[in-house]
Amino acid sequence: MLADDTASERSGHPLLRTRTMSDAIEPSSPLQFMKSQDTQTTFGEDNEERRRLALESSQDGDERPRMSRRLSTKDNLRRLLSLKRKEARAKAQPLPPQPTDNSTPPNLTLWDAAKSGDAAALQYHLTASPTPSILVNSRDPDADFTLLHAVVSHVRDPTAAMHVLLDHGADVSARNMYNVQAIHIVPLTSSEPLNPLRLLLQCGADVNARDGDGWTPLHYTARFCPVPLPPMRMLVAQGAAIDARDTAGKTPLFCLLANRDDPDAVTWMVERRADAGAEADFLDKRSGATTRGTVLLQAVKYQRIGSLRVLVERAPECLKQGTVEQAVALVQRQRKAAKVETAGPGPNLLGNGEVVGEETVKEMEKVLREVNERVGEGRVKRPSLLRSLSSKLARKAQMVLHGIA
Repeated sequence: MLADDTASERSGHPLLRTRTMSDAIEPSSPLQFMKSQDTQTTFGEDNEERRRLALESSQDGDERPRMSRRLSTKDNLRRLLSLKRKEARAKAQPLPPQPTDNSTPPNLTLWDAAKSGDAAALQYHLTASPTPSILVNSRDPDADFTLLHAVVSHVRDPTAAMHVLLDHGADVSARNMYNVQAIHIVPLTSSEPLNPLRLLLQCGADVNARDGDGWTPLHYTARFCPVPLPPMRMLVAQGAAIDARDTAGKTPLFCLLANRDDPDAVTWMVERRADAGAEADFLDKRSGATTRGTVLLQAVKYQRIGSLRVLVERAPECLKQGTVEQAVALVQRQRKAAKVETAGPGPNLLGNGEVVGEETVKEMEKVLREVNERVGEGRVKRPSLLRSLSSKLARKAQMVLHGIA
């Protein structure tokens, strides 16, 4: 089964690996690094706990505590436990907004202010410092990242806090121990990445900066943004290389197909002359060997039906010799490796971790048949493609695709 391109399986990816004071083992994925720095609780968790404690401290399920009755030893213990829990929750909850008056000392440390995105508290600490330009670029001693890294890693809308740091001389090109800059992290964590990205670029960030795996901000944007097209347009307009390749040879187009089925974004990239014939390494987890494949293989791997149609219609260069055969073989291999056995008809889990239903399978079969017809009629001028999807292999693919319940 070919390796997945999700963030959790980018082996050795430098952005979000876990590193704590007691654990010197290097993290294995970007998401682990982010989780290791996340100090906020899950939304809704505190309300649920608060409601449960209120019920525990009342009598017969009445949510209004009966203060007039005499408390038993059990009641006292329960109250003490409730207070301890509240105290623990208060430490874990997001801290309240800090005073905007710079003369009033905040109750947040500089690093806590950065991680909570409190612009007023950051302003106070930096203004009070005799050397703000040094303080603003100080580094966490454990994870070796700057305040700017902390802000963009923990805050979904970091623009206000970023303004404070940048106004005091924060280095936009500062790298953490994994060669990651703030401009790489924004597309991964921000709910609205367009403005933070634009701000970083205005302050001198490199639009083609590389992380430890050779990923650029455009790779991150294509891979992680829920709506990738607007920030992708902006980055390319600012000079981002649309065909930048990472250490495995993958371009942002590969990342986009791994992210979602977005025919509009794929169409835009093709119109911008992104190289649809680019080849990259695909890892076979069973053997540890790598094979080369085009974006057609990536689209089939992730079952991106709409994007696949765009590629076939607008970018025939992705249909290199053996590519269609490779795609059919991938569907077959994933189906055998990860079929979900159920008592009756049900979904099947492909090797990329996504559930594929009957309708998706039918659509994929239809697209592959159209590709075969286009090649057979000579509308796609790739001389070896007709052999790559021979009638025998086409029948085999049809059996595989129809065989998925």
